[in-house]
Amino acid sequence: MAELTARLAGFGPLRLQPDWLARLRTIQQPVSDGGPLIYELKPSSSVTFTYRGPPAEYRINSEGMRSDRIHARPKPAGVRRILCLGDSVLFGLGVPIEDVFSSKLETMLPGCEVMNTGVGGYNTYSERIWLETRGATYQPDDVIVCYCPNDVDEPLEQFAIQVDQKLPEFPPDSIPNPAYHADVLKRHFGPSAHSAEPGGLSGLMLKFQKRSALVNLCLEPFAYGRRSRSHERCLIAVADKTSPEHAWLGRQLAGLAQCAIRLGAKIYFVYIPVRYEMDPSDRQHSEMGRTAMALARASGLQIIDVNAALMAVGDSHLDVTHLSPRGHEAVARCIAEALRGAPRPSRD
Repeated sequence: MAELTARLAGFGPLRLQPDWLARLRTIQQPVSDGGPLIYELKPSSSVTFTYRGPPAEYRINSEGMRSDRIHARPKPAGVRRILCLGDSVLFGLGVPIEDVFSSKLETMLPGCEVMNTGVGGYNTYSERIWLETRGATYQPDDVIVCYCPNDVDEPLEQFAIQVDQKLPEFPPDSIPNPAYHADVLKRHFGPSAHSAEPGGLSGLMLKFQKRSALVNLCLEPFAYGRRSRSHERCLIAVADKTSPEHAWLGRQLAGLAQCAIRLGAKIYFVYIPVRYEMDPSDRQHSEMGRTAMALARASGLQIIDVNAALMAVGDSHLDVTHLSPRGHEAVARCIAEALRGAPRPSRD
């Protein structure tokens, strides 16, 4: 009777519910070349699914980017190329590609070509590695690092849900907090630590969720709490200047800045706040977020502050993390304003 009531209330077992994450996994895959990049978007793939709004199509070009075109190499003469690095916010989860801020930015800057290299779940390590191993061949004039608070989250709880196949071992430098990483391994994942689904008790509960609407309903508050705690933990960790996450983020940002120097590109840092940082009365969380901006500035990245613009929008987010079309528009305008007055880097 309880199972029937849960289904009548609109809940279903995971296997019967629309599963946007399962669909997203079809366009992401492990990297098999043995290099430091762990997973990527699957070249020449596409999928359509609904996330917090109308259905959106996600088309991946042959270069492994959410784009409808190929970016010429070498870069055509006279083109200012802007390369954006980021996670699912830059990727544009929940919105059509034309509404993502990278696309909006290109329409605002004539003569510029904007590359969207966002991949769901990427952290600052993954973005640095992508720039070092793949981005150099595109000869960017500007690099924009799009940072979200959960970019210092535990990679087992971010990377492992992004693909169906088993992932390669995580390089030590991809792990913001080694002690927390070891604890997660012990508590939740066991021998299947790098697979798409956890083992042990977590894996058993996932199997029940796939079969029972009642179990799924009962666990929903805990899932929401886990997501909320993740962002909160990351904000607190980066704000603590003695934490492993703070030191790790500083190293990754310094590495990005050094790579940009080698490429002869200017590099910018855009902090994308979570939704509750938009509350003007919540000074504590907004100050926490500014710690990451201070780290970026100290590492040599130029700051593009989008907070005020997002606050002015009101409905800037689809969920805690991801931007609405209006949020994307606001971010694009801030970046465009910053880049219009910036001279192109010299390539002597």
